Amino acid sequence: MAPPIAVLMVSFTFISFMAAAWAVTSVLPRRLEARTHRQIALHREAVAALDIAMTRADNDAGQMSRLAANRAWHASALETLAPGSSVRAAEATALPKAA
Repeated sequence: MAPPIAVLMVSFTFISFMAAAWAVTSVLPRRLEARTHRQIALHREAVAALDIAMTRADNDAGQMSRLAANRAWHASALETLAPGSSVRAAEATALPKAA
């Protein structure tokens, strides 16, 4: 009677490992890709919002430098996530930074 129990234990262990392997190879890449797309959208929206905020920070040099630093950080994060994105083109035509 012991051999059938051993066979069941081995087969259920194998099935459990295969289910975990399926989860890693099938589900995880889709979730990581969706997360990357959400991060790209976040950084694009942040760059756009900071561009708008920079137009409103007329005479405040400190605020303008903070906004420019934030925009540079979001632009570099976006460039890391999506190389060749349109932020580099927008930076070429960006507003002049306060001195």
